[in-house]
Amino acid sequence: MFKINQIRQQYPCPVCGFGLAYPPDDFVICPSCGVEFGYETAGRSFSVLRDEWIASGARWASHVVAPPPGWDAWNQLTEAGYIYFDVCQLRSNVAFGEAHIVDRLYALQLG
Repeated sequence: MFKINQIRQQYPCPVCGFGLAYPPDDFVICPSCGVEFGYETAGRSFSVLRDEWIASGARWASHVVAPPPGWDAWNQLTEAGYIYFDVCQLRSNVAFGEAHIVDRLYALQLG
C-alpha cells in the first residue's frame, strides 16, 4: 500500500500533500494534483485548489511523471492531514436486495 512518507521529500505540496523536490514556488508543477505554483495559485487559496482537484476525481495529473507504485490520492490527502473519511451513510439497493456503504468525503482546511 502506498504511504506518503515513502515519497515525502523536503517540500510537501500545500494542495495535495505530495512530496516535491523543490519548494512550491513560481513555475513548480506538482505531478500529483497538477497545480502550477505562481500561476494557478494567483488569487486562489490552497484549499480552493484542493477542493477543485478532489471534485474532479483527485486523479494523478502528470502525463510525464508516473505515480509512485501503489499511489492513492485519498491516502495521500489523509496522511497529509487535509481530509478525513466519514463512512457513515448506509443505503439499500432495493433492486438487488443489498446494502451498500457510501463513503462521504469531507475536505478540511487545516490552520
